[in-house]
Amino acid sequence: MNKKIMKHCLCLIGIVLILSSKACKKNSIELNYALSSPVECLQLDSLIIDFCCSGGLSVQKDKIPGNVIDLFHENFPGAYSEEWLFYGGIYGVRFELDYIVNRALYMLDEENNVDMLAYIVNLQKSQIPVTVTTAVKEQYGDAWAVNRAYEIQTFYHIIYELIIEQRSDEITVFFNENGGFLGGCPF
Repeated sequence: MNKKIMKHCLCLIGIVLILSSKACKKNSIELNYALSSPVECLQLDSLIIDFCCSGGLSVQKDKIPGNVIDLFHENFPGAYSEEWLFYGGIYGVRFELDYIVNRALYMLDEENNVDMLAYIVNLQKSQIPVTVTTAVKEQYGDAWAVNRAYEIQTFYHIIYELIIEQRSDEITVFFNENGGFLGGCPF
C-alpha cells in the first residue's frame, strides 16, 4: 500500500472513531472528543496534521453546516475576517480575534453533531518549549531554523506546528510538547 493511500486510510479511520462527544475545558475553549485510547489520540493527531498540511480547500461560508458556524460563534464571540476551509471531513476556519489571527478545526459525527477538534494560535519563537527546539535541532541539525510556529491545542495535549527553513528550503514539521516527532508535510 503506498504512503498516500495509507495516509488517507488513517484519516478515514480517525473520522469513524469520532462518533460521540464529551467535553473538557482547555484554555477557556471547549474542545470536544470521543477518543479514549492512545491509538485513537494518534489517529486524531494524524487527521489534524493532514488538515494542516493540506491547508484546506476554500469554501464559501454558506456551504458550511449551520451547527458548525453556530459552535464557532459560541466558541469565539467577536471573531471577524472568517475564511472557511474544508479537507478530509474537517471544517477549518481562519479568523481574527482581538487583532490576532487564529484557526479552529471542527468535525461532524455520523449524527451531524459538531465537535471542536483543535484551536490553533501563532507563537513567537521565544514561546516554543525548549524540549521542542532541542528536538528540532537533534532531528534536523543546526542549519535548520524556525521561521514560523503555531500551537495546536487539542483536548489531550498540545502539538507544535513549525515551519523550519535552511537557505531557500522550507518544510513543515509537527512535534508534541515533549519533543516527540509527530510527522511532517509531504515535500
